[in-house]
Amino acid sequence: MPRVMILSGDQEFGDRWHDLAATSAILSRIVAGDGHHVVVRNDVQAALATAPPVDLLVFNTSLGGTEPGAGTGAGTALAPASVAGLEAHVAAGGAILAVHSAVMSFPAWPRWGEIIGAHWLPDVSGHPPKATASIRILAGSGGGIADGLGDFNTDDERYTDLGLIGPRNVVAEHDEAGRPHPLAWVRSEGAATAAPIGYLGLGHDTSGYRSPTHRELVRRFVSWAVGANSTSPRSTADRGEASHGSDGRVRKSPTGG
Repeated sequence: MPRVMILSGDQEFGDRWHDLAATSAILSRIVAGDGHHVVVRNDVQAALATAPPVDLLVFNTSLGGTEPGAGTGAGTALAPASVAGLEAHVAAGGAILAVHSAVMSFPAWPRWGEIIGAHWLPDVSGHPPKATASIRILAGSGGGIADGLGDFNTDDERYTDLGLIGPRNVVAEHDEAGRPHPLAWVRSEGAATAAPIGYLGLGHDTSGYRSPTHRELVRRFVSWAVGANSTSPRSTADRGEASHGSDGRVRKSPTGG
């Protein structure tokens, strides 16, 4: 049974704009509903430091420790042991799915942007006001993730002008200021292991998960990640997992996301 760990931002890696405990609970129900073993942990540093033996790490985190006006380098830093654990997960071919504000996480560690394929640019990245918006599915993209899905509307927040890094296979996009912005994509990391990496930019709050297509995208991203990761040692090892539970335009800064 594929093992999935959801890292839910709390205190160190949360913020006052996202109810990450509530959205992590929804993510957990979606993932468990497909028969995957799932745990939710909000002790992000400790969870990463143990190099968790899971197939997929889902990051439902944010910047952490930030007030309006904070610039580059703000937010909570990852401890060296946590960095080592995360790097070990990727090096072993472990999959990662970053959700919504996770693109803001760990700004003092540039490697995070390299792994997920984007980072938040202070004073450049932003989002229009949260509202019902049209999401465009790119048919035939994402290793089958988009197959059979159509464009949809959802009440959610959509990031614009992210700092994109490296190649990606875009699954969904939205239009803002007369041009498209990638909203969800998949990629791989590491020449030797080709660790499956996904980013899903929806999920600001619980209202966004009312969209059936959004929930289906979560399921498909997870299925793609654990399927692409099926030959990883983490997939085949029979190893236990302890559960630590948890249940106009916005100004362009890392805050208020």
